[in-house]
Amino acid sequence: MNISDIITAIGGIGILLLGIVLMSEAIQKLSGPRFRKILANLTGGKFKALLTGMLVTTIIQASSATAIATIGFVSAGLITIPQALAVIFGANVGTTATAWLVTMFGIQYSIGQCSLLFVACGVILKILYTDHRSDIGSLLAGFGLLFFGITIMRQGLAQLPQSINFTAISGHVITDRLLLFSIGFILTILMQSSSAAVVLALVALSSGTISLFQGQVLVIGMNAGKSIPILFAAIGATPDTRRIIVADVLFNTVTALVLFVLLPQLSPLLSSLCNAFGAIAPEIELSVFHTLFNVIGVLLFFPFITPFVRFLKTLFADTRFYLT
Repeated sequence: MNISDIITAIGGIGILLLGIVLMSEAIQKLSGPRFRKILANLTGGKFKALLTGMLVTTIIQASSATAIATIGFVSAGLITIPQALAVIFGANVGTTATAWLVTMFGIQYSIGQCSLLFVACGVILKILYTDHRSDIGSLLAGFGLLFFGITIMRQGLAQLPQSINFTAISGHVITDRLLLFSIGFILTILMQSSSAAVVLALVALSSGTISLFQGQVLVIGMNAGKSIPILFAAIGATPDTRRIIVADVLFNTVTALVLFVLLPQLSPLLSSLCNAFGAIAPEIELSVFHTLFNVIGVLLFFPFITPFVRFLKTLFADTRFYLT
């Protein structure tokens, strides 16, 4: 692997990130008012809130946007803290849709060859129109750039297995797992997008750079790191905002610790279950694991939302002002 391959891989990551941002922003513009109305009218129970967070984030592919809107509605008194946490938990599951989109259309059934056609159509719409069709153009361009970036990344990473011996970091030894976990954690913070980081792991797996087990450890670290950037938003924020942010951090951190410990037993079990449905590509299995991570998080936290909220209220007491 030479410097040209490294530049190609980094360039592919940049194009991928640009595609994700364009897609996310376009979808939010196209469906933003509608999804905010759905959240604002959320008067049902916690389970309905969980499904709403899952559905909304699957559509807009921006869990941060869901979280920001949820915090705003809590501050306005439109939804309760338990409902807000249920929405956030659902959003964590919904955001895994990006990995499935990439796995099915970027790796298994690659549309990279016609990705630039999507970009061209998107640019034409952007030039010709200024209404919602312009946003559709951004969506198409982002979609094309996403898969074009994957194609470029795969080209850049193609020679990596011959240059670096990743088998020396098997992941089956605790020190190896800690190293891979840290790499995934740091990658997510640097890329500012857990979805993009997971896509990088999927591409590395498809190119033979890493094994499935190594990919699973990386994904655990990536999920643990995705809440760190928003943690700084808790500084100087209202008690309700702090509760929601810390709840999301604890959701990802605790789930990551549980799966990190159980992975040696869980990984072969998951492979057996997947193989029961026939020969399944390792990229699909890694996407299953990524979704399973967040589903397990929901199972760990959702049944205990009420005591969890009490704990958060103890941690961040309401600010009271007294007249003297």
